[in-house]
Amino acid sequence: MEHPRIIAASAIALAVTLFAIFSMRPWARRVGLVDRPDDDRKHHNGRVPLIGGICFFIGLLVGLAYLGFIDRFVMSVMMGAALIVAMGVADDVVHLTVQSRLLIESAIVALVILSTGYYVDHLGGLLPGDIRLGIWGIPLTIFAVIGLINAFNMLDGIDGLAASVALVCIGTVLMYDRAGWSVVGVMLMLQVLFAALIPYIFANLGWPDGRKIFMGDAGSMAIGFLLGWSLIYLSHSRVGRLAPVDVLWCVALPVMDTLAVMYRRVRAGRSPFGADRQHLHHLLMDEGFSSRATLALMVVAGIGLALLGYVLRAAPDLLNLACFIAATVMYVVGLPRLLEMRKRGFRWRWRPSTGLARFVPARNALRTPPARVSSEDHEPYPLARDADGNEPLRALCVVAATPEAMGVAPIAQRLADDGRFQTSVCLAEVPGTDGEAALHLFGLEAQERLSGDDGTDALVNGVRELMDQLRPDVVLVSGNGPATFALSLAAHADDVPVVCVDGDASAATPSHWPNEASRRIVQSLAALHVAASEDAGQRLRVEGVPGDRVLVQDGIVAESLRTGLDTLRAEPRLGNAIAWRFPFLREGSPLLMVACTADRADAAPLVEALEMIARRRPDVDIVWPREAADAHDASGTLHAFGNVHMLELSDYLAWLHLLERAQLVLAGQGSTFPGQLPGKPVLRVCDTQEGDGIAIGTTALAIAGRVLTLLSEPAVYQSLASATTADTRAGLPGEDVPDALIRLRSGNHESQIREADDIRYAYGVREAS
Repeated sequence: MEHPRIIAASAIALAVTLFAIFSMRPWARRVGLVDRPDDDRKHHNGRVPLIGGICFFIGLLVGLAYLGFIDRFVMSVMMGAALIVAMGVADDVVHLTVQSRLLIESAIVALVILSTGYYVDHLGGLLPGDIRLGIWGIPLTIFAVIGLINAFNMLDGIDGLAASVALVCIGTVLMYDRAGWSVVGVMLMLQVLFAALIPYIFANLGWPDGRKIFMGDAGSMAIGFLLGWSLIYLSHSRVGRLAPVDVLWCVALPVMDTLAVMYRRVRAGRSPFGADRQHLHHLLMDEGFSSRATLALMVVAGIGLALLGYVLRAAPDLLNLACFIAATVMYVVGLPRLLEMRKRGFRWRWRPSTGLARFVPARNALRTPPARVSSEDHEPYPLARDADGNEPLRALCVVAATPEAMGVAPIAQRLADDGRFQTSVCLAEVPGTDGEAALHLFGLEAQERLSGDDGTDALVNGVRELMDQLRPDVVLVSGNGPATFALSLAAHADDVPVVCVDGDASAATPSHWPNEASRRIVQSLAALHVAASEDAGQRLRVEGVPGDRVLVQDGIVAESLRTGLDTLRAEPRLGNAIAWRFPFLREGSPLLMVACTADRADAAPLVEALEMIARRRPDVDIVWPREAADAHDASGTLHAFGNVHMLELSDYLAWLHLLERAQLVLAGQGSTFPGQLPGKPVLRVCDTQEGDGIAIGTTALAIAGRVLTLLSEPAVYQSLASATTADTRAGLPGEDVPDALIRLRSGNHESQIREADDIRYAYGVREAS
């Protein structure tokens, strides 16, 4: 077949794919075919259309139809690929189980074998003699195709990666082809697929308008299916276009990466099909490389492996295979160690409980106070006494890496530097958060951990063991942390005063509490409440907390945010390790961060204002915590805008990253969110100026007008931003807390506990005698 016709078919496939991408974007949002993150399977945020696989498969079909040269094998493979795409779409929508996916994939591969008669029937020169596999080649074929399907599915972790590696693999097949450019249906199919993938890569990277799409499981599995069957056909004894060992080099990078990830998961006692951050692209990004640099490095690595295999084609097949095995072993075992050796300022921590690596800052990168409790045997070190001969007060600080629970961290940092205290830090682990990295922002390290993943009984047992081991004199918990309720009950049972730090960052929601009764019980048990603002303190008083048990510390949230933002600016690697979770944010586009809480009654003007901003400035990305946004936007009108993103911001590091990236922050009236951030204007949705921040009114026109003015007039924005660059900290946050804790030591908390009994009785939670 003449080359101009092949070029025309490729151009048609490219154009059809591009047209399908722009045509199907609105449809995908209407039918819900979008990426919805969750803590179990996906760790990025945003509603991104999952149409890439459908689009380039349509382009491939149209391009092959124009060619008009489709043999029986290609037709059977394309029918199987259509079934794979349909299964992938179903998986994107309803999330099929691993078992059901493997069963469907096996059935589709078996149908192709029955319709074509092709399968792996020999191993070439890999074994001595001409050994035929016979019927045993059928399960080997099913295993090989399914393995490549899942290899590309696992590889699809960052923008452009799976498709770019597929282009490298297709180019390698064309380079290895022993018969040149002679007409074979499979070779034509691969060339047209190569062209169809090009517009998808650009759209996946945000071209031309910054609105990205994902290929989804439909696309990644279709690529693996088509490549798998193409390699089986070209290496078959009746075709002989590729040697069996050449097949391995054609897909070296996805095969090696899949084997490495599954090896580490099995060693850790986990399912080989589970989700984690152990792929090469994750390791590189955690190393500090940006997503684009990671993409370029992996494409170069794929090309390098392809060239190495091409050079080894002149060697005997057994030697060639030995070199491939050696390269695989080096990749699986040596690469993580190489990345660990070259880290500067950050390190890998291998957790014995999981066997997996975690990316945390090194101790010498941040200020780390001396540990005062041994994490190995839990026995306190000898305690120094103060001038009065008193032993240090044993303070247990429980921190969770969520925006609403990090208010304990700056207080724990201050206690650790105070010689009157022996401070122990316990990390309450929350799925989807990196607690260790969050603690290191404050120079802290967890001596103990609590996890509620195994259920309430496990959490209660862990709290009981923690109290028995540390024997604290006072327990500090966040006002709405995941382990607050259990710790408060355990401390009260041991007659240990509880200090509740109500220091949310305007992202707190009632969802962390089982019910209202639990929150009220904790309020009644706490000997002291540390409120992050006067409004928060007044709210506690209205809810029945005596005024003498409320200590207002205005700087807690501000210090927490400033410390985290300063660390992100000083350590760009940490920011790069978080940025991959927000692929929908467009580079160079302004970001408006909405930090209004979900308990405002009059939310209609705010929603209307955001609609006006999104409509007038489609180049501006708007981020709003999902639960707060859903509570405000009851009608769901904001979901119609592609530049408005409702996110689940449960991770403190992710919250900080968005604040650092935002040009403007929109905070609510009376919120504990600080009124000033260095170099960043904070706008208050209120009519009168109260405290820090810039009051912009409460009507939709006032809110939208002020925001649009700042976004469109750089001079006005710079004047406001420069006014916040100075350090506005009047005093140290939590400076009164150590003295308040020392006063609890004298036993004054006993009267407060008696008052707590009266409050609990008033709420009806005391058992009848």
